[in-house]
Amino acid sequence: MTAGPTSHVVCLRHAEAQINVDGYFSSAIPGTPLTELGRRQASAAALNLSQYDVAAVYASPVLRARQTGEIVAATLGVPLELIDDLREVGMGAREETPGTNFEFFHHASFQAWLHGTDVDASFEGGETGREVMARMHAALEGVATRHPGQTAVVVSHGGSLVAGLLGLCQDLTYADVEHGVPANGAAIRLERRNDAWSCRSWPTAVP
Repeated sequence: MTAGPTSHVVCLRHAEAQINVDGYFSSAIPGTPLTELGRRQASAAALNLSQYDVAAVYASPVLRARQTGEIVAATLGVPLELIDDLREVGMGAREETPGTNFEFFHHASFQAWLHGTDVDASFEGGETGREVMARMHAALEGVATRHPGQTAVVVSHGGSLVAGLLGLCQDLTYADVEHGVPANGAAIRLERRNDAWSCRSWPTAVP
């Protein structure tokens, strides 16, 4: 059987937004804008991505991800498309309540998703792990299918990226992600070859 072309997908966590500075949970649209630091982070990410021949940028419609995608797409001179399935984990009753990256990552439900012990758990009535993984997988498969042999950029959120990629990439384990969500503006390089996904790099985490 002849191997098909390899698709390359670079996933970015959105750059710093006001929600990160204020310290609360939100997956709602529109959400808060990027900070000045966040805009610089997005520009720096775009410059780093210029080493690749990027065909297109795809982003969550939540404002912090959309603005990151807009900066990256404009810098690289490629189109931007919003994909609803790339949004952040639905937080249920925790929506708009105080919270940190550490608390999010170590929440019992999120840890149950990452360990595979209960993917039907949720954040106080929000999305389940099964739902997050299904939509993230569908979004990434769609992007890779549209760009065989090319590189595409996907801008999403820390929780959705960790949960979604851990179940998607055959070589990614809990030991790789246990230190926390990727930093704002960090890049994760993925490859899809013959319908199998692999993670080529995992960035510094936020404890």
